[in-house]
Amino acid sequence: MYTLLTIPYSHYCERARWALDLSQLSYQEEGHAPFFHAYYNRKRGAQRMVPALVTPAQVINGSDQILRFVHQHRPLYPTHLEASILSWEDRFDRVFGIKSRVWAYIHLQKVPEQLHSILQEGTPGEYAFIKPFVPYALQSIVSLYKAYPYRLRRVEQDLNHLLDQCDFMLKDQRSFFMGETFTAADITLCALASILVFPPEHGFAYPALETFPEAMQTQILQWRKRPVGQYILRMYANHRTRFGV
Repeated sequence: MYTLLTIPYSHYCERARWALDLSQLSYQEEGHAPFFHAYYNRKRGAQRMVPALVTPAQVINGSDQILRFVHQHRPLYPTHLEASILSWEDRFDRVFGIKSRVWAYIHLQKVPEQLHSILQEGTPGEYAFIKPFVPYALQSIVSLYKAYPYRLRRVEQDLNHLLDQCDFMLKDQRSFFMGETFTAADITLCALASILVFPPEHGFAYPALETFPEAMQTQILQWRKRPVGQYILRMYANHRTRFGV
């Protein structure tokens, strides 16, 4: 059995989790809180980043490489679409992967109790140890990601620009992002942009939407109405189950 090392609420970990759930590979998830994860990764021979997939033969670091590994067992990169898929994945990674996280922390720093709830749900054993240090960890994360309130408008502009491009791709009401075939582009878009629409079927059970800041709720509800928002919700509802496509 393989072991997937994660920070459970990470959207990059959701990307790897979804790909593995589509495959017929037997794995277990081992989730750790931020900062704790580096210690456990090192014990398993993985790099500091999560996710990392530990197999009997090797350790695979990063969600992108885990998808390439899954491709050997469940095709995610059809040859005739591979170049386009990789191009879109790069865009999703640079914008949704990075800036959706910044967007979330700009809002969540105003409601630290919500972060406590997420940490407690995701890694309850480790949460007891890190609870007193959460305010300091939050300050470090805000500084690391430059999640400052004055950046909110620019971050949302960047997110909306890529969402516009996705809406254009989906205007013909295609079945999947690349056309008629479910690919790594679907997983990557939906997982990395999941923070923007909070799909109920997400691999980590986030608190209810109405418990988040009002401004955050309002924006999520607006994004859900977009064609790409509807597409992400549909992909989660119809295909976010083990062996579901």
